[in-house]
Amino acid sequence: MEKQTKILVEADIELYVKDVKEKQHIRVSNIPCVWDWDNGSRESAEYWAVHDWIDNTFGNNLETYWIICVIGSPVKEGEDAYPMLLAEVSDESVVKAMEVEKEVIWGKGES
Repeated sequence: MEKQTKILVEADIELYVKDVKEKQHIRVSNIPCVWDWDNGSRESAEYWAVHDWIDNTFGNNLETYWIICVIGSPVKEGEDAYPMLLAEVSDESVVKAMEVEKEVIWGKGES
């Protein structure tokens, strides 16, 4: 059996949303990550968890992005490993872009 560690990741991200056209900064907490000890480093697992979150959240609505900082904390035994994601967004236009992209991804707002 492979050894695994469940981790909650926090990341600082800078990005250009297509409709906004200026660099935005966001901090996202509680991104779920599972590190398989035999399949790579913890740092790489945390980085890819953040990359996947960005891709799932923004899809094709980004020009480019930079993952500035990633910090992970192992989940203690018995804790919920996948709580609701919390995002602190520095600009309201990024929040609007995220909402539009979620409607496209999850089909909200369809008639």
